[in-house]
Amino acid sequence: MLPDRADNVPVRVLNTTVLPVTIQKGKPVSDLERLSPLVPHQSAMKPSHEKDELIEGMISEVDPSVPRHIQDQLRDILYH
Repeated sequence: MLPDRADNVPVRVLNTTVLPVTIQKGKPVSDLERLSPLVPHQSAMKPSHEKDELIEGMISEVDPSVPRHIQDQLRDILYH
């Protein structure tokens, strides 16, 4: 979400090349479009009892030092 304005919007830029890139202060880096957030439809969300092998595989790779309740929070985020 961005401030409700079309100018002077802060952005974070990542240079994915190995070459240096110069961006001048105040120079536009992209156009903005007004969008409305979507609310997921209930039928699009997986039931909590249905296991997803990819998600469960990711959870199984979490370091054992991470507390169980944190792993459960991560699982909830990934399923929804």
